[in-house]
Amino acid sequence: MSALTKEFLVIPLQLSKLWLSSAAGDNIVVIKCINEKDWNIKFSKNNGAFAFTEGWSKVAADLTLTEGCILLFRQINPFNYVLTPFFKETPYPCCDLDLSLFTSISSFSNRKYIESFCHVFSDQPINTLLLPTYVFKNTIGVGKLRRPMNVHLNAWDSLDVFVEKDPRNKCYFFTNGWNNIVQHIGVRIEFVVVLRYLFDYNFQLTMFNVNGSDVSIPRIGLQVNC
Repeated sequence: MSALTKEFLVIPLQLSKLWLSSAAGDNIVVIKCINEKDWNIKFSKNNGAFAFTEGWSKVAADLTLTEGCILLFRQINPFNYVLTPFFKETPYPCCDLDLSLFTSISSFSNRKYIESFCHVFSDQPINTLLLPTYVFKNTIGVGKLRRPMNVHLNAWDSLDVFVEKDPRNKCYFFTNGWNNIVQHIGVRIEFVVVLRYLFDYNFQLTMFNVNGSDVSIPRIGLQVNC
C-alpha cells in the first residue's frame, strides 16, 4: 500500500528493498485490477526506491481514484501486480464523520457482490468492528447472522466472531469474539486490517503495518484451544 498521487505512485522504500532488490528500473510492468482490467505502466527507480510512473495517471482515471483511497497490491513477480482498490465509506448514522471503513470494488461481473473491506485502526474501542451494510445485504446475506463467522488469521488458525445488527441505526458489527482476534493479531494504531469474504461464514483477515507491509500473524498457542 502506498500514498496516492494521480501522476505516479511511489512504492515504499522498505518494500523496494525487500522485494525489488534484483529488479532493474525503467521497465514496463503489468497491473491487473481485481475487476480484470489491466494496464501497462512504466516502472522507474530513483535512489533505491521504485515508482509506477508513465501510465499511472490512466489507472487513477479509470478507477476514479481520489486522495485517501487505499490500494492493496499483490506481487506476482517484480513486473506483475494485482490491485485491489478500496474507497472510503460515507458516514453511517451510528458513527462519527471520521469513519475509517473502506470497501473495494467487485471482482465479479455482478457489481453488487463486493467481498472485501478494510479498516484503518485508531484509538477507538476494539470490542466491536463496524461492517459495511452494503456487503452484508448483497454479498453475505442478512439471513446468515444466526451462526458465527469464521475469521481465518493465517494458514493454520481461525477464530469465531458473531455479527449483530443495530436495529435503530441499521448497522452491522462484529461483536462477541472480535476482541479475541484483535488481541491475538496485535493490531496497532494506523494499522490496516483487510477482511475478504471467502464463502459461507468464512472471512480471510490480512493486516498491514504503517509502512504498508503485510504483517505475519503468529499461530495460536495450544493453551488458547484448551
